[in-house]
Amino acid sequence: MDIIGDLSRIRTLLSENTNENSDDNNILIELLTFLIPDHSVYSPNTVYLSMDSDEYHKIYIEYSVNKERTRLWKEESYDDDNVLSTEYKGTVYLTIEKLNILNKNNKVLIEDVDYYDVPEYIFEDFGNELSELCYKYGLNVDFDYIMKD
Repeated sequence: MDIIGDLSRIRTLLSENTNENSDDNNILIELLTFLIPDHSVYSPNTVYLSMDSDEYHKIYIEYSVNKERTRLWKEESYDDDNVLSTEYKGTVYLTIEKLNILNKNNKVLIEDVDYYDVPEYIFEDFGNELSELCYKYGLNVDFDYIMKD
């Protein structure tokens, strides 16, 4: 993969997206799915104490951008020095395809757990990590999650 070429492509997409009547959402979704490809995996080394036992667990999340529910847009504004700036904002919905609980040795304890079985701070860390990644490439987005049917 040519990272320099890909970053150049991203910058070109964003800089060419200047027409207010253009379909910002499609261009921004293309950028977003480049940064977060289908079937991405989040499995931090962080452990958490299980609510129903005294054991430490890890989490494994497989996810993809839900293109139908995600909405992104370009927002232009003037700063205090009357300089026009462009910001790309929105809410990104991720479809959680797989959510497993692992022991500290990465052995699967529970497959396909319910979203509510996992502490909320785990999902906050997950969303914050993705937000930081997107922000580096010009997308100021929040994340929300839906479980795969």
